[in-house]
Amino acid sequence: MRHANRIKIQCNKGDYPNTRGMIPMSIDDNPRILVDNPKMELSAADINAVKKFVIANKDLLIGLGSDDNFDIVDFTGAMVLP
Repeated sequence: MRHANRIKIQCNKGDYPNTRGMIPMSIDDNPRILVDNPKMELSAADINAVKKFVIANKDLLIGLGSDDNFDIVDFTGAMVLP
């Protein structure tokens, strides 16, 4: 069984991401954090900004994970900053 589309988000605003501390968020029309009680240093406004980004770029994010001919360069050239 395959899990739903998701991304991992950094749980703080540091310059150096801690990949072990990243938190999964769904990639869909109503993005949500996929773990209970995550340890985060982000405000509700920060989380909402990430959700807006995911919604605005949903199809691109899904393509990044599923299309071998679509890479990070393609993504950054096409992404929308809400």
